[in-house]
Amino acid sequence: MLFGHNVVDADQLATLTGTLQGAAPIPLLVSMDQEGGYVTRLGYWAGIEPNYSPQYLGALNDLEVTRAQARATSTVLRDLGVNLNLA
Repeated sequence: MLFGHNVVDADQLATLTGTLQGAAPIPLLVSMDQEGGYVTRLGYWAGIEPNYSPQYLGALNDLEVTRAQARATSTVLRDLGVNLNLA
């Protein structure tokens, strides 16, 4: 599991996850808790744009806004080598 203190920037994280996957005999689950709002392990420096908290999204009750935020976050995480978001 990755935390913000394990990460210097997006390039370092992508290199780290790629190196770990390359050394593993089976594909690894690389996890992070990137919920959005106040619970963020990665910030703008890793390509994650500021976003709404789950509480705000629930109150907003707009499925398209929630999907768009989830898609944007998951795309960046995937590109960084994170394949399990615990959010």
